[in-house]
Amino acid sequence: MTRPQQAPVVNVVAAVLVLLSVVPIYVAQRLSADTATSSRV
Repeated sequence: MTRPQQAPVVNVVAAVLVLLSVVPIYVAQRLSADTATSSRV
């Protein structure tokens, strides 16, 4: 299906997809942490 020359491209695409999926989770955790700390005060 994929040629050996395309292997690095697949790795780059996979890395980008992982980063894009991690960013919203990180932002959500930061927002929930900020709201949790502000609601305690």
